[in-house]
Amino acid sequence: MRLSAKTWVIIAILLMVLGVYCWNLGNRVQEDKQKEAEAVSSAMTGKGNVKIPRLNGAGQPLLTQLNQTTRHANQASPEVSARYQEPLPE
Repeated sequence: MRLSAKTWVIIAILLMVLGVYCWNLGNRVQEDKQKEAEAVSSAMTGKGNVKIPRLNGAGQPLLTQLNQTTRHANQASPEVSARYQEPLPE
């Protein structure tokens, strides 16, 4: 059975559309796999979970506040905090 030229053109166009669809579907699947792999690796390494802001000169007040908070915690309940204290190296 012989097919006309119009039929072959329609078949060719349909195959091209199907090929583009499969190509895009493959790209989407690959992107999803890559995003999933990045999410798993960042969860495993902790990368991206902790954001450390720049101090921009605010380091000393932050350390002072941390020291005051630690001192208050140690004075409020020394029996609890004593387990976690380590002697400073000399």
